[in-house]
Amino acid sequence: KRMQEIEEVEVIIVGGGVSGLRAGCQLSSKNISCVVLEARERVGGRSYAKDFNGSMWDVGGQWIGPGQDRMYALAKKYDIEIFPQPMHDGLCVMQYKEGETRTFKGAIPSSNIFVSLEIMAVVIYIDWLSSFIPADRPWECHKAKEWDSISVQHWLHSVFWGKTAREIADAFIAAVLSSETSEMSLLFFLHYVRSAGGMRALFDIEGGAQQDLLIGGTHKICLCMHLEIGDRVRLNHEVLSITSTEDGVEVLCRNGAKFKGKHVIVAIPPMLCNRIQYTPQLPMKRTQLQQRMPMGQVIKFLIIYETPFWVEKGYSGEIISEKIGGSFWDVSREGKYALSGFIERNAARYWSDKTSDERKKQIQQVLYECFKDERANKPIYYTDQDWMKEPYTGGAYTGILGVGVLSNLGPYLSLPLWNGKLQWAGAETAPRWRGYLEGALCAGDIAVARIVAIRNNTIIKDKDGDDRIPADFCKTIQPVRSKITYNIVRLSWYGGIIASCIIP
Repeated sequence: KRMQEIEEVEVIIVGGGVSGLRAGCQLSSKNISCVVLEARERVGGRSYAKDFNGSMWDVGGQWIGPGQDRMYALAKKYDIEIFPQPMHDGLCVMQYKEGETRTFKGAIPSSNIFVSLEIMAVVIYIDWLSSFIPADRPWECHKAKEWDSISVQHWLHSVFWGKTAREIADAFIAAVLSSETSEMSLLFFLHYVRSAGGMRALFDIEGGAQQDLLIGGTHKICLCMHLEIGDRVRLNHEVLSITSTEDGVEVLCRNGAKFKGKHVIVAIPPMLCNRIQYTPQLPMKRTQLQQRMPMGQVIKFLIIYETPFWVEKGYSGEIISEKIGGSFWDVSREGKYALSGFIERNAARYWSDKTSDERKKQIQQVLYECFKDERANKPIYYTDQDWMKEPYTGGAYTGILGVGVLSNLGPYLSLPLWNGKLQWAGAETAPRWRGYLEGALCAGDIAVARIVAIRNNTIIKDKDGDDRIPADFCKTIQPVRSKITYNIVRLSWYGGIIASCIIP
């Protein structure tokens, strides 16, 4: 009988991931009653950690860096210790598909100065192009249709002169989004860069998105937000339907629980939104958007050893492996020596059909071939997380938009519906740090800000009559890039090639 009773709150939040929890905390701080409905038996969404001997280790979102102010503020609020990503003064390893390896230092796995120079030139060019894209409305860019009509892979073939430089750039971009460059549009990628503030912010360790780690993992922030919201977080509450009523919304869960509120915030990946029945039906463009935004493909793994044997042998712990289709990072802390890594893109699709033991064996083999040490085959702990098999996530790190989607359907990504009663959140909707934990927090803040504005009758409309995202949420740390600088670097590279041909 209790399951059939309707619980009334002001705001219902669908999804207990980072964005949903953030919205719940913000609403609670404003004394607006809410409930957070999470389908899983845990909170955190794409932020998740596993225990090893009393220490929690991230197998989901992990790093934070400059510009991610909300994440740093929460770490400080919840008294979570931050430490820098280990950066040993050792050799990085590049492993090819056949198993052959070579070492390198620096960010680019090539000793050829012209390869490095061309990659640097294109990075500058990408930053320059992305600076033209409005952070909150990329479809309004003057070249939106043109850039959305080609894939990133196609574009890379048009701007790179050298095959090696192009292949390296392709691999780096695909790794950041855990998706093949042939499957994402150029406009989508440029907007992703814009939301982070530039290519260096995405790729760099020091000064970039991989700068810092948290003791206990980023999932600890989710657990703290859960405690802050308290029993208003309801686990094992998968939402089946959302209905617009005369004075608000009603939500029905699979377990029979019913909720009534004035607003609902849907804070789950767009791909999963089609599992919910909406009454009245969503606009067709919103439905089509949800159907055309698959998640990236990634399996994350963690392997722990008794000693940091790779450091002892002069390696940094960083590996780029074509053989397994992923990368490795040293994430050691507190006397525990660990390597964390990712199997991504098509390789992730392949290894997803294998068992965890099979993946472990292959990862050990890669480490043995790269570090040339038998200790690689004797870990004291191994675990992995296949995000593609998570039924309430469907992949990671973020939703991917292919050719033609963002310019045509993009406005419906975060557009409130039903006169503001239905709001959207989640990392995919963020104008800043899209796809990151910081972006998820930002999206939660925006949804709450819109609801507060509706309550106070201060909502701002744009020329199309849509709710405008407040400008403060769209500021980025986009560096100033000049086309002149780009051309100088390109000409220097070209001049070097000519000189190498003329001068013996």
